[in-house]
Amino acid sequence: MRGGTYHPVYLLWGEEPYFIDAITNYIEKNAIPETDWDFNRTVIYGKERKVMDVIHEAEQFPMMAPQRVVILKEAQELDTSEGNGGDKKHFQDFAKYAEHAVESTILVIAYKGKIDGRSKLPKAVEKNGIVFESTPFYDNQLPAWISKYIISQKLQANDQAVALLAENIGTNLSNIASTVEKLAQICAEKKTKVVTVEMVNEHVALSNPFTVFALRDALLERNVTKTNKIVDVFARNEKKYPIQATIAALYPVFRKLFIYTMLAAKRTPPAEILAAIEDRPYTLQRIYEPAAKRYTASKCMQIIDLLREYDMKSKGYNMPKVTPGDLLRELTFRILHTKY
Repeated sequence: MRGGTYHPVYLLWGEEPYFIDAITNYIEKNAIPETDWDFNRTVIYGKERKVMDVIHEAEQFPMMAPQRVVILKEAQELDTSEGNGGDKKHFQDFAKYAEHAVESTILVIAYKGKIDGRSKLPKAVEKNGIVFESTPFYDNQLPAWISKYIISQKLQANDQAVALLAENIGTNLSNIASTVEKLAQICAEKKTKVVTVEMVNEHVALSNPFTVFALRDALLERNVTKTNKIVDVFARNEKKYPIQATIAALYPVFRKLFIYTMLAAKRTPPAEILAAIEDRPYTLQRIYEPAAKRYTASKCMQIIDLLREYDMKSKGYNMPKVTPGDLLRELTFRILHTKY
């Protein structure tokens, strides 16, 4: 694509929007000369048109140019009502077009969500074009991606600054990219090329004190006031902070803390502990060593059991109607106050 050769059809789909947007925007800006944009570039949004409208656009020939571009953004928002055309029913008509795609058209279908890989559309597009699935990043993949993005902005950052960014922004790559770009502007103002921990703390962490990582730190510090403040925000914003996601983030922390306390008691070398908990070197001093002074191995096992118990309760297992917020309040209270 960067060499100037484009395929007739692109199907971009998946649950990580960053790469879908990046590829779509690149094709939109680079596939044909800017002088041809007015007559030979059409951008359509899923809410605005129907499948057959998009196909009709793609079947048109370019005006006084070798190629034209048709981009369907937010394809997942196509009208899915049964009446008035029923685009959910006709979505696979894109497969028929892909099998006989117009060579002079570059059609991009940007779908942010899941598409059945066994359906006709991906298979048809593969014959004449490109199918790209954009999968979400796992937490342990974020630091490497953030480091590369910081380098792409001609900046530097150590492991602690990168980890702090990952902890305070989450897995949304678009948010990460915009935050790094904001830090790049701050670096330019300060006439430096280094993103420091202090800079991340001042402009990112302290500006967003209500994250699952902030809750993790508050619990590990056994800071009751800070924990209650964060939990109260989570409880009042259950859609933004689903309890299942919170529990899923806390579980590996206490599992690793349990392993750390067991191995540290045996005077296991730090390198072997890191290999066992599969974490980065700085986490020993920042997270596990201080936390081990407050939580014994026995207490960690109790907390792991609590997390499993409340995960089941949050999913309605053997539980009367209780709000997720109240469950989270009860869970964190028991983590902080259960005797051991």
